[in-house]
Amino acid sequence: DQNWRLGWLLVAGTGLLAAVIAAIGVRENPAQLGQYPDGIEPGTPGGGPGWSAGPSAVYQTQDHWLAGEAARTRAFWLIILGHIGFLVPNTTCFAHSVIHLKDLGHPGDVAALSIGMTVAFSVLGRLLGGVLCDRVEPRRVWSGALLVVAAAIATLMYATEVWQIVLYALLMGVGFGAAMICLPTATSNYFGVESFPAVAGLMLPIATVTGSFAPTAAGLVYDRGGSYEPAFAGAIAVTLLAALLIPLARPPLKPPAA
Repeated sequence: DQNWRLGWLLVAGTGLLAAVIAAIGVRENPAQLGQYPDGIEPGTPGGGPGWSAGPSAVYQTQDHWLAGEAARTRAFWLIILGHIGFLVPNTTCFAHSVIHLKDLGHPGDVAALSIGMTVAFSVLGRLLGGVLCDRVEPRRVWSGALLVVAAAIATLMYATEVWQIVLYALLMGVGFGAAMICLPTATSNYFGVESFPAVAGLMLPIATVTGSFAPTAAGLVYDRGGSYEPAFAGAIAVTLLAALLIPLARPPLKPPAA
């Protein structure tokens, strides 16, 4: 019991240290350090907000969107669906993967290690997502990341060997990490960096409230049937639906000013 308390104190202390470092070192934009995005000075070809390096560049709007205007576009709701597409499997697996793996015969410490490995691999996914979203439309990267997440859940369902647990953690971490990067990237690219706080502030509660029901539903399924397979199959279905539809989230057209 004491060890758990020490563990939570370590987590709290780490969070506090990160907050202090962020308050001291994080800046709002490169200009505060005398720098420019991608090292391109304003006024030069490709410089300034909404820059475009050529026909193959990733789309970035030069318009300022209001949250209400954004909410009336198809892209807004598809981005929310894309968020739900990785939020549902992530919360479900984090809440229930340890019990599921113990049911498959794995020791508790091995089952718990899967969560740590997933978090570690998510760093790789975020780095990979950041590199790809600079070169490929985020909605396409997002779709691929969700397919990886779906493959991860399918691996978890029948992970009777340790190597399958490692494979699950790798796939879930990379897919989830990359999808997390696609969410703010697509939102800011479509609706503008300055509009991001208001638009994201409207999106995130909708997706979060919807996704929060997934772990509870999975627990009810397990209590009634003694198995997580139906719950995991449902999570795969949600993820595949999002992977199929998120490529349709094309850049929206801003309505003309009144």
